[in-house]
Amino acid sequence: MIRFGFLLVSTAMLPLTAVAQVTDPLAGIKPGLLKQPVVLSRPSEPKATYTLVQVTKNAQGQAVSVNTRYSDAAGWTFTQRVYDCKSGRVRTLGDGETYQQMRLSKNGSPFTSIVPGSSAADVGMVACEIIGGHLSL
Repeated sequence: MIRFGFLLVSTAMLPLTAVAQVTDPLAGIKPGLLKQPVVLSRPSEPKATYTLVQVTKNAQGQAVSVNTRYSDAAGWTFTQRVYDCKSGRVRTLGDGETYQQMRLSKNGSPFTSIVPGSSAADVGMVACEIIGGHLSL
C-alpha cells in the first residue's frame, strides 16, 4: 500500500517545484508470525479496508495483533489489541493514524467481551488461529 504526499523542493537558482514523495504507511512493521499481511473482508464497511499486519504471542499465550483500517474518507487508523482467545475477550493497547502514533499511544483499556461480527472479532479469529488457538465467542 502506498500513500502519496508532496514535498516542495527549491534551490537558489531554480524555481519552487512540487516533487511526489512516496511513503509507505506499513514500512518498518515486523509481521511477527504472519507470512504476509491479511486483508479482511468487511461487507458492512464496503468503503474501508482492514488489513492484519502483525501477529505475535505474548508470555501469557495471548495473541497480540496490529491491524490497519483505511478509507478514503477517514484515512489510516492503526490498532493494537491483545486477544484472550479462550475467553473471547479483547483489550486495546493503542491506536493512532500511524504505526508510530499507535505504539506511543497508551490506551490501557480493560479486557472486554468481543462482539460477534465486529471488526475486532474478525481480526481476533485470524490472530488466534495464527498462534495455534481458536477465538471463543
